[in-house]
Amino acid sequence: MKNDEKRLLEEKQQVNHEREQLETYKMELERIKSALEAEKERISEEENNQKLTEQERQEHSLLTAKVKKEIEEYRMRSNSLSEEMEDLRKQRQKFEEEWEQLDEKRALLVEEDKKLKIERMNLERWRKEKALTDDIKHKQMENDDILKGERAVNCS
Repeated sequence: MKNDEKRLLEEKQQVNHEREQLETYKMELERIKSALEAEKERISEEENNQKLTEQERQEHSLLTAKVKKEIEEYRMRSNSLSEEMEDLRKQRQKFEEEWEQLDEKRALLVEEDKKLKIERMNLERWRKEKALTDDIKHKQMENDDILKGERAVNCS
């Protein structure tokens, strides 16, 4: 019986030892479970962060493309406005040159008008003088004819 008791005692000790080891394994298992849950949560957060980062990258790419498009549109508008300004500058220059030419022509016409008025006045004066001279010559001829007629009457 002593052997049986000894064996039972050993088995009891063995069972206690196995129970303690089992408790240790349980605690280790719980610790590993907690660590796995924490790691799982961290991985989930990291995935969410990566999703956000990917969304942010896509949004950044879209915004970058939009800004590039707006810059290109601005450049095109700027070039168009520059060309339009150059065209308007050329039109203004041409207009000013034409205006100068018209001013010069106007000045020439005004000068020519003055000359024509002077010539007209001179022509009118000459006509009046000629008419007067013709009238005087005509009266002189009449007077000469009258004198000739009187001389012929007096002489006969």
